[in-house]
Amino acid sequence: MTHLGNAKSVQGLTVYEVWRNRFLRDRLGHAVRIAIFFAFTIIVYFCGEAIFAPQEFQIIYLYTSAAVELGLLTCLALQKTPIAERYPGLLFLGFSWSLTVVVQIGLAAARIEALPILTWSLTFLTQATLIPVRWPLHLISQLGVLLCHVGINVVLNLSFTKYTAFRLSGFYLYLFWFCLICDLSVYWYDRLQRTEFSTRRELESAYQQLEVAEAKYRSIFENAGEGIFQSTPDGHYITANPALARIYGCNSPSEVTAKFTDIERQLYVDPNRRAEFLRAI
Repeated sequence: MTHLGNAKSVQGLTVYEVWRNRFLRDRLGHAVRIAIFFAFTIIVYFCGEAIFAPQEFQIIYLYTSAAVELGLLTCLALQKTPIAERYPGLLFLGFSWSLTVVVQIGLAAARIEALPILTWSLTFLTQATLIPVRWPLHLISQLGVLLCHVGINVVLNLSFTKYTAFRLSGFYLYLFWFCLICDLSVYWYDRLQRTEFSTRRELESAYQQLEVAEAKYRSIFENAGEGIFQSTPDGHYITANPALARIYGCNSPSEVTAKFTDIERQLYVDPNRRAEFLRAI
């Protein structure tokens, strides 16, 4: 039943959408691996800070980095399951929010009134660069971060007193334009890929039709020794080449002779050409 459901879901997608989901899963795998290595280096950095600069070290940053690493490892493990094939969009959101929402929750739990703008920007830029398809997913991941930010502020009553209202509005304005540019770049790339994919499919179809037509005409000329067809002066077929019969959609030469009884009007585009031919012979 599972295989049947998968087959039906694939049939409901266009060829481009199937390719796009495959591209998304492939690029997501690369992005997750890069992010895992990135989070690991951050963990190493905070461990080094605990040893060499203990007066500046805050353990919440180490815990948050470890939680991010755990979330990314979970995404990597899920990529090898049917979930990744059926719901690549959910895996994309899990990857994105592991880098953004988890960090925000960790800072809020420690009541650190800080906006991780750099982390958000780096995540959104990485998504747009490595996974430039399905722009609504990018928008959802960004809106999820903002909703989490607002929700945490309301629940924990974080006021961000170290920022002035004007400075906060500047942060939000920067984030708005950064997200808009990322989403537009993904949208335009996705549309360009769809157009190129459709054009490529049309060219492949035209080339296949050309090969079929070439094979038909080659068959005619290869059998030209027995003639393409013989006819009576009044326009009836006597014999026909088997290749010509196939072009007409007939199963045999005899079917051609029975079906076509007026060559002048059924074969010639210009019936006068038949009369010119008869006069020439």
